[in-house]
Amino acid sequence: MFEKLTASPLAQLLRRNSWGDYDLLLTRLDRWQYSSIFYDALENLNREALFTSAVHGEGHIERVMILGALLAMLEGEGREDTVLLMDMCSYHDTGRVSDWLDEFHGSRSCFKLEELTGRDGEELKMTMAGVEAHSRKDGDMDSVIAKYMPDDFERAKRLALLLKDADGLDRVRIGDLDPRFMRTEAAKTLTEFSEYLFKAYSDMQVELGQEPVRRDLVDRKIMEQMRDHVQECYFGKDWNCAVTMITALAQFFETDLSPQLINAAKGMHGAGKFGAQCGLVEGALMFIGVYYSNRGENQYEVERICNAFAHAFTEKYKSLTCRDLRPGGFNDDDPPHLCAGLTLDAILFTREFILGINKEKV
Repeated sequence: MFEKLTASPLAQLLRRNSWGDYDLLLTRLDRWQYSSIFYDALENLNREALFTSAVHGEGHIERVMILGALLAMLEGEGREDTVLLMDMCSYHDTGRVSDWLDEFHGSRSCFKLEELTGRDGEELKMTMAGVEAHSRKDGDMDSVIAKYMPDDFERAKRLALLLKDADGLDRVRIGDLDPRFMRTEAAKTLTEFSEYLFKAYSDMQVELGQEPVRRDLVDRKIMEQMRDHVQECYFGKDWNCAVTMITALAQFFETDLSPQLINAAKGMHGAGKFGAQCGLVEGALMFIGVYYSNRGENQYEVERICNAFAHAFTEKYKSLTCRDLRPGGFNDDDPPHLCAGLTLDAILFTREFILGINKEKV
């Protein structure tokens, strides 16, 4: 089984077939009449289409797939719905642009489903509805599904709930799984297994020479602090991304900023929405100049660090340009502050970059 998936931790775990206290559960999955649907989906997963991330990338997708298969089995889903659920589990995060605040990544993901799955008609409607709904609040689910006008609303909603629970069960990777928020009875029985799965998967990643997601990789207090900062800057003060970035870094590194510097950053969001260099980059570069000058570095060292940051930012986000980085580009009907999710991710990335430079200088 899975002879070609030598780099897939889940495929290797399934081949090894040693699940400790959960042997009975996985034996039941293996003998399930629709198990081949799950195995085929894992075998044929288009990995190049997945979001590149330790948090929402291949590892997350593989775990959501097996959790989705278990939910389908325990909830007694039929062949057709199991097939659709596997498609949804496989590609629900393909529209992500960051690991954090990204409420609309489901809507971006759903528009890739036709090409990735080959579905059309009613099947495509239901998968799109579920994938969009998974990243929205539970209270929005009915209106999201209704927008796609499926013939069988309740069937579409059941699939959406199963995807939400499969996705939610893998929140163990960030230490944030609360069984009280599971929507299906089957999901409530799998919360302990999801912990076991995450640990077994991480151990297999190490065995295969891959880097697992560590729960201490992101300091949750810092993440929450910056989430509040971004929300306040964008939706409370209506600041742009450059001002939001530079003031966030000033908080991290306890650096005083002059009013003139804040004023200078007010037009640096792609050159006043022209779509030029991203304000997140501009704000970070401005802060690096202030911060390292205050630390006694000469202009040539500041230039070197800025150059290294530009290289690192490009490697992670693939561009320095606003029109490339902004989700969906620029449209007349865009909601305000569409880059909130990317902003939080970029702030945390820049913080780690500066900490890394500081460690080099010790």
